[in-house]
Amino acid sequence: MFNKKKDDNGTMSGDQLAEALKALTAMQQEVSERLEELESKKDLGGEAKLLIATRVFDTDRNHLPEMTNIPLRAVKPYSLADMSARILDPDVQCGKVTLGQIRRESVYRHLRSVKGNLLEKGTQLAMEQTRQAEMEDADKMDLGG
Repeated sequence: MFNKKKDDNGTMSGDQLAEALKALTAMQQEVSERLEELESKKDLGGEAKLLIATRVFDTDRNHLPEMTNIPLRAVKPYSLADMSARILDPDVQCGKVTLGQIRRESVYRHLRSVKGNLLEKGTQLAMEQTRQAEMEDADKMDLGG
């Protein structure tokens, strides 16, 4: 980008320093322009990325169970807790919603969390199997000597 050559006493000359400063300013300007472009972009891909980032980093309370990563054994106690918490809800008391519906919906939402956990475990298992297969192939290969 610029010449970093130093003179005999180990310092940069005034011209070299000015060149380095100019390059640094140009790079800072380019980064600022790119950030402004990303912020103002209204394409579908950008909006989708923004929605995903918002959901992951600022999850609203209704979607929190779906965005967490829990083990399968936690689904039952969590869904029971959700159901128990809604016993005195006015919709339950007047019969609009049953406790069974609340429990089912809670189980479904929490199972989405388990799906993330299982996907992570499946990915780890697949990577482990791939490494084992590569090691076995390497052992079978005769490199000569």
